[in-house]
Amino acid sequence: KIQKANPYAIFYPENNSHYAKNPDGTVVAVASDEMCKEIDRRNAELEAKIAAGEKLTDEYAA
Repeated sequence: KIQKANPYAIFYPENNSHYAKNPDGTVVAVASDEMCKEIDRRNAELEAKIAAGEKLTDEYAA
């Protein structure tokens, strides 16, 4: 529901958590501990791929 209502919101790390914010900085959600772990895992995976010089693709692209 939050994603549909706020399609431009992006999660940002802040205060040992991740906050979904709209482009104007309005916080629209706070990630659960479980979701924070998943976001951190995915970010670490992405950073490792970038460091290794791998070509990045959008896994959700049609």
